[in-house]
Amino acid sequence: MTLSPFPLCFMHLGKVGGHAISRELFNRFDRKRVLNVSPWEMDEIPDEELVNYDLINGHWTGWQVEKLPPKRFLFSMLREPVSRVLSAYWFCRSWTSTIDSTNDVVMEKARTLSLEEWVHCDHEQIVRIVENYQTRHFGGDWRHPVPADDALFAKAVERLEAFDLIGVYEQYDNALQILCSKFGWLPWPSERRLNVSVPVEKRPELPRSVRTVLEDRNAYDMELYDRARVAFERTVRNELRRMVAMARTLAREDAAEEGGARPAAPEQKGRKLPERLWLAFNQAIVGEGWQPRVEDGGPAYSWIGPSCQASLELAVRTDSDLQVRATLVGWIDDETADSIELAVAGETCRRIGFSRFAERSADDRRPHITAVWLVPADAARRSGAGLELVFRTARAAIIDYPGPNGLEPLAASVAISDVVVEPAHSTLRASDDVDRALWIIDKTYSRQTREDRERFDAAAELLGRYLEERPDNPRGLFGMGWVDMALERFGMATDRLLAAHAHFPTEFHRIAPLLAQRFAAVLTECAMRVLWSAGPQFSIIVQAERLARAATERNPDDPNAWYWLGETMCYQGRNIEALPFFQRAAKENAADHGRRIHPTRLGALHTRLGEGYVYTDKLENAAQEFETAQRTSPLEGIYERVYEDVKATLKSGNARRLLRYPIKISQFQDLDTVIRKHLYLDSDFPRVLRMDSRVTTLGSCFAANIAIRLGKLGIEAQNLGGGERINSTYANRALLEWAIDDISDVFSPDVFSNLENRYKKNPADIRHMIANTDIVIFTLGVAPCFFSKEDGRFTLSEPEANTFHMLNHADFRTTTVEENIQNIERICDIIWDMKHTINIVFSVSPVPMKASFEYSSAIVADCISKSTLRVAVDQVIKRRDRKPIHYWPAFEAVRWAGVYRSGSFGAEDGTTHHVSEDTVRAITSGFVHAFGDDAVREKLEGM
Repeated sequence: MTLSPFPLCFMHLGKVGGHAISRELFNRFDRKRVLNVSPWEMDEIPDEELVNYDLINGHWTGWQVEKLPPKRFLFSMLREPVSRVLSAYWFCRSWTSTIDSTNDVVMEKARTLSLEEWVHCDHEQIVRIVENYQTRHFGGDWRHPVPADDALFAKAVERLEAFDLIGVYEQYDNALQILCSKFGWLPWPSERRLNVSVPVEKRPELPRSVRTVLEDRNAYDMELYDRARVAFERTVRNELRRMVAMARTLAREDAAEEGGARPAAPEQKGRKLPERLWLAFNQAIVGEGWQPRVEDGGPAYSWIGPSCQASLELAVRTDSDLQVRATLVGWIDDETADSIELAVAGETCRRIGFSRFAERSADDRRPHITAVWLVPADAARRSGAGLELVFRTARAAIIDYPGPNGLEPLAASVAISDVVVEPAHSTLRASDDVDRALWIIDKTYSRQTREDRERFDAAAELLGRYLEERPDNPRGLFGMGWVDMALERFGMATDRLLAAHAHFPTEFHRIAPLLAQRFAAVLTECAMRVLWSAGPQFSIIVQAERLARAATERNPDDPNAWYWLGETMCYQGRNIEALPFFQRAAKENAADHGRRIHPTRLGALHTRLGEGYVYTDKLENAAQEFETAQRTSPLEGIYERVYEDVKATLKSGNARRLLRYPIKISQFQDLDTVIRKHLYLDSDFPRVLRMDSRVTTLGSCFAANIAIRLGKLGIEAQNLGGGERINSTYANRALLEWAIDDISDVFSPDVFSNLENRYKKNPADIRHMIANTDIVIFTLGVAPCFFSKEDGRFTLSEPEANTFHMLNHADFRTTTVEENIQNIERICDIIWDMKHTINIVFSVSPVPMKASFEYSSAIVADCISKSTLRVAVDQVIKRRDRKPIHYWPAFEAVRWAGVYRSGSFGAEDGTTHHVSEDTVRAITSGFVHAFGDDAVREKLEGM
């Protein structure tokens, strides 16, 4: 494993031994932290994403070095230019792999032309290989055959000097051993080479004329290579001096300690080594004698080979006996598997277990064996500060191995996927029993026969006893959770499986892939069965969600886990949140890591994807998914109708955005965002508010807040507020009819004297105010009103008078929707008669009624009052869809969105009748943003 805190970046030039280097580097890094990319892919990757990797490898170009993280170790190799071109020619002649538009000509020409003809060919693909390739690679972009010149060469030299290590192919072993030294690795396996061209001794002799042409066409490369060679030889000399100095230091230490105790253990120098280690072969390993790592859908593994012995060096220190457990995932034959031995410090360890737990995994067709050895404490101590494990087998054989050019012969014996080293106390022997119990539970889960039921019960009893002694042990919790699920004790199963999830290491799926996959499968099945049993109980659905999330963490490659996580979201109504999970399920299913979604459920997956795309207005994607679902499993019921509706909508071209109620309470916490994202669309409002607009606000005190906000922006605004108590559509209509002296017989005479006393204005003043305005904003407050007992006409209390006195001569009732519609329409007609271009904006005040004489509850009365006004405004706007009339959702911002957030009311005084100032600010800002032109919006953003 790399000791560097920053990434190793290997720029791979063609025919410099880079393929073998890349393969070995992949073995020394965690594959999830490796980025292997082409230059075209490198173009697309954001610079900031590159810091997420420990190894960045590929044929990327010199200029792309500038994309790499500032802290990095840059490494590359150069080769003598003429030999590099010759190697490329013979390599292309023998090419048997993929041919595409980037290499088709060069491959064809290499097979049909002689070397001299090929070198003189002027096709772009050949020119970029034959002419100053290394200079153009470092100085610019090798993909484009731009002729090398002095400026490009200078840039190549500048970039070359920025590299931390430039090796030369002619000293391949030295270059790689220096790299190992800098990173603290074991020596590089120098015998391993890939993509080797025709051996030099089998090639025809190079004509002098061809060499002369190649030297002339690679003049810049020749000088670049000479610079790199001289610098590398200097690096080799410095490294040798460093190694000699280190050897002398060690010799002095050995002489000082001769006959005494061993050097101080690492933990005495400040770093305590672990007593327990779990190593998987998808991690970087330190060891010798292993073939390249294999990853083919199951757990990663490495073959012992080409000899019959391989070693691992582990940072483990203990004073007690150790137990080493290795999972064998492939072998030549049973005799070879049975012959495997473990040696520590030259001593062959006693094998104490050889079991076939998970004999054939559902996710992996290879057989599996668990071999366990006991390592005596004295052997572990003799091994030194760390622990060197040496695995030996009886013989190796030649197997077919998938290499870069198809199947290749590989000398190997047993393959190992993970190794566990633990203190050898009694718990570990009990752990073997748990493994066997888990295997039995797996095989007898359905309990179809009497023998199965008996074996299942015995395994469950063993797990129960084990868990009593070790109540927090994750394996025990997992096993008993599995048993509980089989017995449909879903509550206990959920608790135990989630507890096991919490106690297992975070990287458990990487260090114990087989058990992690089985654990994930059990979590997924439990999530499914808990979900089906939940009914309308959301607390249980949430438990199913937690189980499914745990399954995705334990085995991120399992499409079933992602599918059921999406289902738990849908059961909560969180369909949009579920879409990425269904997409991930489809992706992992297509990747085929070993687990697949059952064909009978594929239709449901594509149906859910189609549903998710409908929710997110991607109707074309939805149609494709529904069509796939229809082919996989015929749609039924509502989804078939949805599919037909989607097709009809796409055919008609009348697609309309589908607006969904926000699902999560967290979405309501920022009121500014709620207003702009969920309460209105820009397309719903004309941007009629300008800096020179004149605005009049009428109605409740809430209208006054909008006038104040506009005034702070520098927009002329005046308010005719009437207070919440009398702010009805009747009162507002009466005010305007009084202003134009066209009074209806629905009003008592005292209404107008009271209006004059309230507003301290005469009718002419009000007419002039409205006739000279551009926007009128009405905030409607209440639907209940007083009506004369004598003639049934609308009446109004005197200013500041207590409304109790009204009950002596008037009835109090909530007006109907139709009455309010008539009043609102009359209000609009009066305003447009004064000036037909005025934009009218209605809103409903969120301030509640203070009291009711009509209902037994003021809260109920307020609900009916606000609902009546809101419905009436909505009906008027729909009837007059071509008129400049609009609705601003101030009421919804406070009374609907506000219910999900604290502080909508009374933040300053703790009362229920004062909308909090921050809420008022958000609503008035939203109003200005909705109706304001660019200049007004810019002024708003600057406040």
